[in-house]
Amino acid sequence: MVRSNDNLFYGNKMNESNFWSKPYRSRMAGRAQNSILMALPMLAVLVFTSAMLAQDAPPRPAIEELLPETTAAFLQIDNVQESLPKLMGAEMLEDENIGPFVQRMYDEAEAAYTEVTEGKVGMTLEQIKDLPAGELCLAVIAPRRKDLEYLIAVDIDPESESAEIVAQSRTEWTELLADKGLTETVEATESGVEIYSYDLPDMPKKAHAFVRDGWFVSCTARDELEAVLARWEGLEVEKVRPLKENRKFVTVMNRCRPTEDIQPEIRYFADPISLARGGFRGNTIAQGVLAFLPKVGLDGVLGLGGSISLQSEEFNSVSHAHLLLANPRAGILEMLALKPGDGDPQPWIPADATNYISTHWDPMQAVNEFEKIVDTFSPDGEFQKEVVVKLKERTGLDFYEDVVNTVDGRFTYLEWADPETEFLMNARSRAVALGVVDMEKAKEVVDELINMRAGKDGKSGSSTVEHEGVPMWVFDPPSEEIQALREKRTKERVGDLPMRFSDPAFCLLDNSLILCDSADMVKHLIDVSLGNAPAMAEDEEYTQQMQRLTEAAGSDVPCAVTFFNPEGPMRQFFKLMGDERSATMVEKMSEKNPMLARFQTALAEQPLPEFDLIKRYFRPTGMIVTTDDTGYHMLAFQYGPSEE
Repeated sequence: MVRSNDNLFYGNKMNESNFWSKPYRSRMAGRAQNSILMALPMLAVLVFTSAMLAQDAPPRPAIEELLPETTAAFLQIDNVQESLPKLMGAEMLEDENIGPFVQRMYDEAEAAYTEVTEGKVGMTLEQIKDLPAGELCLAVIAPRRKDLEYLIAVDIDPESESAEIVAQSRTEWTELLADKGLTETVEATESGVEIYSYDLPDMPKKAHAFVRDGWFVSCTARDELEAVLARWEGLEVEKVRPLKENRKFVTVMNRCRPTEDIQPEIRYFADPISLARGGFRGNTIAQGVLAFLPKVGLDGVLGLGGSISLQSEEFNSVSHAHLLLANPRAGILEMLALKPGDGDPQPWIPADATNYISTHWDPMQAVNEFEKIVDTFSPDGEFQKEVVVKLKERTGLDFYEDVVNTVDGRFTYLEWADPETEFLMNARSRAVALGVVDMEKAKEVVDELINMRAGKDGKSGSSTVEHEGVPMWVFDPPSEEIQALREKRTKERVGDLPMRFSDPAFCLLDNSLILCDSADMVKHLIDVSLGNAPAMAEDEEYTQQMQRLTEAAGSDVPCAVTFFNPEGPMRQFFKLMGDERSATMVEKMSEKNPMLARFQTALAEQPLPEFDLIKRYFRPTGMIVTTDDTGYHMLAFQYGPSEE
């Protein structure tokens, strides 16, 4: 039942261009009888060509006006033709250094499609690219007390060459699917819009679709599809409001709202609890897991969404994301609650780090909440008995005074690759660090923990050495037997390619306890701290990006920051791909993978360019996270290519 509502009229722009890169529908069509999601593109062929003439209708409302408030997941691309080329780095195609290689890889993908799929679809890859004319929306709907339903909506230009080819192939498609048991019904609504319903024996559900004003909409539930159409016609659907009135969706989108200069081209939203409830309906084990969530506070994860803009000349993308949480929080969400803190890199963070993540949290709060969780599933006092009491008995350390109160709540993760390393595989070293309140107290705690590890022979498994006068602890290497086994397994995986094996070490430096999987990395961090190597805190590129982020976020006291510089990892990748031993490994793997064999052939005929000629495309990206009563908000920039 629907009621008229003349106020639900919203205009929406319809953009046209000529690019769509992923042959998504072509891959699905070949297995249409196995999955309803794979059948939706097929319906575009059947339905769209049956309704080429657009009906008289009011302007199409925005998509959040059409979808129901029970939408549990949502992805909208404002203009597929304009956005996907940007996401795929279309600018590289115009670069004389990298363009030929990128084009060759694309040609190989197109050739593979032609060989395997084109005969089943009846359209070339270029024709499929040209079919969507503008907006695309994918949605998962979680009707109350029902299974999940799926919806796709896309602009299609009836005047395009691809649409004409689709129309010509309709008869062939109908005959092909009829042989597999396809049944088709067509019913017209009161407004004259025809709804097509299709059923294949192997499909778990029917599929339903309509076309209106060049907008193709298909859904696995007829009542949901009719409700979309009713809202389009200005009618109000009883008992189910539109998505724009979903409080979770509205809160998330408001926090990710665009600025006057930068408008989003991609939006997304998900309600994980609703998705899980609808997806696991009837599954006893899964329902038990869902019932478990409130006990640990994870039912407080209300939603996740965001927006991406690709319009800025300075940036490849500007992204907003918001994790919506219940307030007050409990359990795991309270245990891991981030808090505002100093976002500047510690003095030992190197400027040549490839990945840097730093967060702030409350150690005592985390421990107290963890104790509550443990005691929820075990006898009261189990945490005290197994952790607090046993630590005291074995080391003499007081868990709260000597451990919890010794750390200040700052946690840092770091990746770094030695530019002089000869290793190609696993070149990046990793480190984690905890901020400490008192360095002397921290050293006492470390010494006690090392003594606790000592075996019957009195060996602790580590030794103390100095680098530039700073002490560091290096773990003893594995036995010859273990080392030989490790090398054997590595050779089985990557052949003769050289591998960097971890040699763990740690140190206390600048009010931080730092643990690394490389002793050389510890030495490098010490050099940075002493001023013998550049620090990230003084790096112009990092400081400029963080300044932009804090200004945009409106806060210089984030609860987390991230910084990723892809130049180092990509340089290592190019070195790896240029190594003869890599070619041998790829050749062996391609024996069972035709697409990989194509890639290898293309790589031999169109080698990768020199990395220094294209490194301008691999620019740093950073993110800043702030917190408020609604949850955590993330703002990220990705810089565009630098000047030649």
